[in-house]
Amino acid sequence: MGGGAKSYHTAELAALIKAVDFISLHTYPFHDSHYNPTFWGVPEEEEDLPKLKQIEAAMLRAKNYAISQYQGAVDYMTSLGLDKPIHIGETGWATIASSSYGVSGSRAADEYKEKLYYEHMRDWTNTKGMSCFYFEAFDEQWKDQGNPLGSENHFGLINLKGEAKFSLWEMVDKGVFDGLTRNGVPITKTYNGDKSKLMKDALVPPLKSEMGLLEIATVNEDRKIGQPVQEGTYIVVHETLVAEGINDISYPSAKLKLNAWEGTCGIEMSQDGIIEITTGTGAWWGCALEMVGGTGENLSNFKSGQLKFEIKGSTDSSFEIGFQTGSFAQGTQTNNQIIFGPESNYSITEEWKSYSIPMTELNQGANLSDVTAPLFFRGDKDFDGKDIYIKNIYFSIE
Repeated sequence: MGGGAKSYHTAELAALIKAVDFISLHTYPFHDSHYNPTFWGVPEEEEDLPKLKQIEAAMLRAKNYAISQYQGAVDYMTSLGLDKPIHIGETGWATIASSSYGVSGSRAADEYKEKLYYEHMRDWTNTKGMSCFYFEAFDEQWKDQGNPLGSENHFGLINLKGEAKFSLWEMVDKGVFDGLTRNGVPITKTYNGDKSKLMKDALVPPLKSEMGLLEIATVNEDRKIGQPVQEGTYIVVHETLVAEGINDISYPSAKLKLNAWEGTCGIEMSQDGIIEITTGTGAWWGCALEMVGGTGENLSNFKSGQLKFEIKGSTDSSFEIGFQTGSFAQGTQTNNQIIFGPESNYSITEEWKSYSIPMTELNQGANLSDVTAPLFFRGDKDFDGKDIYIKNIYFSIE
């Protein structure tokens, strides 16, 4: 609601804010432990703290991150000369997760963190006299049907077996749920009420120094986004090719965000520039390297060129690789891709292999003046949750 990047501050949003009576803001630090982990991870000065203190410090930063998003919305509303009530329309914290938020990801999901976040948000909104719709009372199994461990299935304060999670243990002790049942089963405690067992599953966030990179920040500051790329080589990420101003090589006009769509897979970049993807196991999975700000790169001059990269991996899945143009939200997005897999002309092995994919083979009638994701991946079948590694990604006019 305008609390994020200035690219969201549009005339349409301003008109909407002026038209409504109150503003409902959604905030999910849980998701941003992967998507925008500016507050996540254990900083160097906390590395020697006990495990519990590291977790508690991280959750306090999560609370403050949510407050900063709220304050950003307030500041934007005030800049429009308006003063309307704002409440938290949705927030929450998942207790189980695969991929992006679990053991192999940000390590955000567990019952101890959910309790801390729930208490932080209740304390803050109660102090502010502000309503907060906490998401949610019960776990849901339909949100991510193909992936029982998907985080979307586990945001509840009570699980599918009618067990109150750690956040509500005190209420169970006080008899708040006496006489109430879930599917005919009395409300009891998870872990049979044994906190020592629960704490064994409490995950310490990764060290800041160990976290994979979730954006590519090397940009061409001399070109504005939308201006045609005139150089013959457009680097997404590369080990040896370097744009030096005097050669025919360019970097992107804006930062690139590594985005795992709806948390369906894992994606990050290692310190040496290798994009690491853990394929999903749900009904589908997808991720992309997306232009930050919502405006696409103008790669019109590459319409007869090549997309080049090196790739390896352990997955046996079939998946798409390509680029995206346009906006999903505006209904103008196009996917332009080839298929990797056992039954296609392109295959992946456990050894690095170089590919040069003609743009004429990729292009599905795309508007190359609006390339919003220079690279994307999507899987629709043969899921196995294994790995893909890709590096030295660039577009070449020839």
